[in-house]
Order: sequence, then structure tokens, then C-alpha cells
Amino acid sequence: MSPGLGGPLGRSSRAALAVGVLILAAVGLTGCSSLEPIGVSLRDGKPAVEIIVCGRIESVTLTDNTANVLWRVRAAPTVEGTEFVIGGVPPGFVTEVAYRGTIQPDDLLIAQVVVAGDRTPVSARFRTQDLVKDEVWSNGRLYSSDEFVRDIGHPCGPSVASTLEPIIVACLAVVAAMVASVMLPYRAFRAWQRRSLSHGRR
Repeated sequence: MSPGLGGPLGRSSRAALAVGVLILAAVGLTGCSSLEPIGVSLRDGKPAVEIIVCGRIESVTLTDNTANVLWRVRAAPTVEGTEFVIGGVPPGFVTEVAYRGTIQPDDLLIAQVVVAGDRTPVSARFRTQDLVKDEVWSNGRLYSSDEFVRDIGHPCGPSVASTLEPIIVACLAVVAAMVASVMLPYRAFRAWQRRSLSHGRR
């Protein structure tokens, strides 16, 4: 049988396609948990940065939408923490930029937290007019405190991406082996077919 759609090449192609679909589904799952583990709440009428990270904090910064620093505190050394009232000085931190209390309710602000070992800060955009007591503004919406923790997920546990990574690698290895096992005999068959046709014409 020639290696068409019904032959070994066709069967292996369909199997490779099925494995590819599984890989795409796995990759899609790794992107399902893309929410930033940071939000902003109200504590005694003041904005407070809430963060859920499995690591120690280096600095917390508040900027406006033109990157002007309105407030920054830095830990020396790094400190564990989950809540930082804007304008305050959390235990273990020192003030680098004192809070400039000239914020308007509709000003777009950006809270940034640098976690030890991470190059990219975790950030949240908000306006003080969006904040509601006992709720957390995060990723463009309000959460209750329980929802914030539940929907963001606990980053100290294994992530979906880290769990699925060995499966994805194994699937890719299977696809590569299948393609190699089919293409090498197929190329040999095509070479033999060309030689046969060439001899037939003589």
C-alpha cells in the first residue's frame, strides 16, 4: 500500500494531529491562570496594596500613569508581607519617596511590588474612586477578600504550567519519534519508487 492517507503515513499523521491537539489544550490551560496576584483595597479609608506571593518583598511603589513616583518604600533586607498601606512605612521598610498626597479620585495610579528574585514587578492599575471598603480591586474588577485569594490562586503550590510541563515535553517527544519512524521509511520508499520508475523507462 502506498503511504497515503490510509497508509502508515496517514495513520501516523492523524495520531500526531491528535497529540498536537492535546498539547495545544495543555498550553491553553497554562494560560488560564494569568491574573496578577496583586490588588488594592481600603484600610481605614486609605488605599492599601494587597499581594499574594510566595516570596519576600523588596519594594512597593506607587506611580501615576506617566511613571512619576508618588511613593516608594524599600525593605532592607527583604521582608515577607501581604498588605501595605500607601503612604505608610511598613515594619522592616524605609521610605525612599515620601507620599505625595495630591491624588484625585479619577487619577489612574499604578501600584508595583518587586519580589526578591523576580525581574518584573507585579503591578495593579486602579483609581481611588474604584475602591470599596472590604473589597479588593484587582485585574480590572472588584473581589471580596475570599474571592481574591481563591481566584488568584496560591502561588506557593505547583502551578498548572509546572504540572503540565513534563506532559507537554513527553508529547512532543512522542510526536518527534512518530514523525521520524514514518518519514525515514517513507523517504526510502520514495527513493526506491523513483529508481524503479527510472529503470522502467529504460
